[in-house]
Amino acid sequence: MPALTYEQYCEHYARQCDNCKGKRRYKIDGNWTACPCQQKAALKFRFESIPIQPEELKRLTWKDFTGRVPKKGSVISGNAYQSARKTLLGYCFNSNDEKAILSNDFDVMQERRRLYSCVLDHLQDGQNLAIFGGSETGKSLLAMIVIKEVIYASLVFGRPNVSFRWTRGSELLHAVTWDGEGKTVDEAFMWDLVATDYLVIDDVYLERKGHSRAPDVVELDRLFSERMIRSRPTIIVGEPEIATCVLGNGGNDIMAKKNLRKTLIHSWGISFFKLLSDKKTTLLHLEKGKG
Repeated sequence: MPALTYEQYCEHYARQCDNCKGKRRYKIDGNWTACPCQQKAALKFRFESIPIQPEELKRLTWKDFTGRVPKKGSVISGNAYQSARKTLLGYCFNSNDEKAILSNDFDVMQERRRLYSCVLDHLQDGQNLAIFGGSETGKSLLAMIVIKEVIYASLVFGRPNVSFRWTRGSELLHAVTWDGEGKTVDEAFMWDLVATDYLVIDDVYLERKGHSRAPDVVELDRLFSERMIRSRPTIIVGEPEIATCVLGNGGNDIMAKKNLRKTLIHSWGISFFKLLSDKKTTLLHLEKGKG
């Protein structure tokens, strides 16, 4: 959660700003206008409000996705690692050439974003992203990297009002589950997910976990169908079994694949499956390799 309140972030960025010198606003042609530093403060507060665990993931960058989880020794296969980096670069930039795009110098990186970033273009083309993998494969890190690119691009291109939302699969299912004791569908929460520009749904499991009652699949269908209609990018972060439903596993067990799809649709709705299968969805599958 944020280390500071929204007001404290606004004060902090204003004190460091050479334009407004702590006033949060300055005059243009005799008229007062809000200083851009306040837009940065708002984005910082929204970013720090993302409920991701562990919190350290917010501090990691492109260079931290190495295919290996520090201290735990978990590693994904070399092919999956190289494919994931190139695919994610292609999703965020008009190139997957690492040498041409990535830099450890922030100012250099911002200029390259100005030249190559395409992540905000997905607000028009509706390109989704689905990242599948087992535990400790870096899938949540990749989703976080994309959201950070959205924030940086919004600053570079002067679009600070681009919105983003991060939620967990369990939180979403809870919002659309009736408990028989007075709890109904959380309509305000659901419409917020429909309207947000970039939506990340983390920790998505093939089968519902921790929910004894079935969710309202009609509400889930409305969420995903509305986002597709509005061309709003959705990032799904889920377990590898979901990838089997969409990609198959190269085997001949067609019946097993059909059963997995039935389970997925029963848990998340037909529109969720359509989103994953849509040609506008970029798929990443992080397979574990040998350490």
